[in-house]
Amino acid sequence: MPNENELKFSCKTTQIRMNEPLDFSKFDIVHAHMMRPDKFVARHRQQTTNNKQQTTKFISTLHCEIKKDLGYKYGKFVAFVYGFLWINWLKKQDTVVQINDNLLELYRTQLPQSTLIYNGVGIAPKSDDFSRVEQAALNFKKQNLHVILTYCDINRRKGLMQILNLLEKRKDLAFICIGDSTRGTNGKEELQAAVAQKGLSERVFFEKRKKTPYYALEFADIFAFTSYAEGFGLALYEAGLFGASAVCSNIPAINGILSQNEVSFFELDDTASLNAAVDEALSQKAQKMSNFKKLVEERYSEQRMFEAYRQIYLK
Repeated sequence: MPNENELKFSCKTTQIRMNEPLDFSKFDIVHAHMMRPDKFVARHRQQTTNNKQQTTKFISTLHCEIKKDLGYKYGKFVAFVYGFLWINWLKKQDTVVQINDNLLELYRTQLPQSTLIYNGVGIAPKSDDFSRVEQAALNFKKQNLHVILTYCDINRRKGLMQILNLLEKRKDLAFICIGDSTRGTNGKEELQAAVAQKGLSERVFFEKRKKTPYYALEFADIFAFTSYAEGFGLALYEAGLFGASAVCSNIPAINGILSQNEVSFFELDDTASLNAAVDEALSQKAQKMSNFKKLVEERYSEQRMFEAYRQIYLK
């Protein structure tokens, strides 16, 4: 795969390759994120430390409900096979961090070394050009349309078709969607085809992925979080911290943390429920924004997350 290096560090970095072992004994802690790093650790941990005193500790953070996430992206067969493999790779970790209470309970038996640390969110300096998004929003508002906005990796798990179904019934809404699809999936193409098929092209605007997409929220009335399944829902909490009135799917990863005081919940694949949530988010916008922002600042700051991980590393 290409040598993609989005993060910049003030030291030498080396790309890790799956079939090239790494001498883990040189490190105190190895922290993996997502399936391929978990596979790498499971494959090479024992091989590189057989003849040395084992002092290195291995941690992984699990960011999703494995089979659901893989199923929406790649289908049930891939989810079944790789879901089984991924769990077995995770079993070789000393600690597995779960990012919500639902995941902690779900994997309590399979991964008894699990612990809970909520993700933390922060707002980075603006690093994108939003002129196209701003112009699209202005055009919509000139037509007296309320603007719904979302940003995400566009795939079926994100549930964005629910927004299009609502737009078919409500002519006072427009939709701005920021993001692209993961390599090898065609979620964005499917969504664009549905927009054309439903005759919504005049009220839907697509923009490519942005590094700091939450800055586009200043041009929108509502942030939409319509996922069928999530680990933490980072974009939702970013939107709350930035200042947004959000409609949110009523799923375990979210409804155990947020309440109707902060967001407007709707039931999955229920257009009437989503319609009511949009009305609530618009009519109670100021109060929802204030409550949501306050909760994120108090409970889900980056600093709280950093400290929780520091304590695990020290332990």
